[in-house]
Amino acid sequence: MSETLETIAATLATLRISMDDRFAELNTQLGAKIEAVDAKVDGIDAKVDGINEQLGVRIDRLDARVDEMNLQLGVRIDGLDAKVDRRLDEMKAQLGVKIEAVDAKVVQVYDAVNAQRHEAARNAGDHERFGTRLENHDIRLLAREKRDPPVS
Repeated sequence: MSETLETIAATLATLRISMDDRFAELNTQLGAKIEAVDAKVDGIDAKVDGINEQLGVRIDRLDARVDEMNLQLGVRIDGLDAKVDRRLDEMKAQLGVKIEAVDAKVVQVYDAVNAQRHEAARNAGDHERFGTRLENHDIRLLAREKRDPPVS
């Protein structure tokens, strides 16, 4: 049985060496593949860095343009705001003048209506006095006609 153990041990030793050689060979192949993938990843990483750099430059340019447009818009808005304020002030002044003119016309109309009312009241008084005088005159005429003999 010792011979069998020695053969088994020898076979195991040969198998171990064969497996070690195979693992070393697979390790070498796997290492080469990992290095190739690592090189591809490094290439992709470099491309991504380049793209990021280009995008960064473009974004910086866009930011500068947006800032410039914001400044221009701010200036335009300030100009429009001043223009609107000036127009509002002008409209207020014009409305003030028109309101004063209307107020003066209202005062004139009020004075004219008031004068008409006084004139109408005076005319009513005059008319009443005239009516009374006319009535008295008619009464006197009637009274005189009755006293005077008829003229023949």
